[in-house]
Amino acid sequence: MSTSSINTSTHLPAQTGTILDHIIRSITTFGHDRIKRLVQMYTVYTERREMRNLSDEMLNDMGITRVQLNKECQRGFSDLPDNRK
Repeated sequence: MSTSSINTSTHLPAQTGTILDHIIRSITTFGHDRIKRLVQMYTVYTERREMRNLSDEMLNDMGITRVQLNKECQRGFSDLPDNRK
């Protein structure tokens, strides 16, 4: 019985670098500004969720009403307030 060897270099792409290298290349390709915007959107989204747990008294101390907060929380993930763009 003969065994044949397969030259994998012609059949498979070369594996270069680590997974971290791949992630860094992906981020660089995606664009630094887009990453910053996604982080900003997630930050605002998280803040909105956390503010829902505040008492009406705490909201009043910040100068907003529950109605204003509910309206803010209904905004979409990518809908940032003007002062956060």
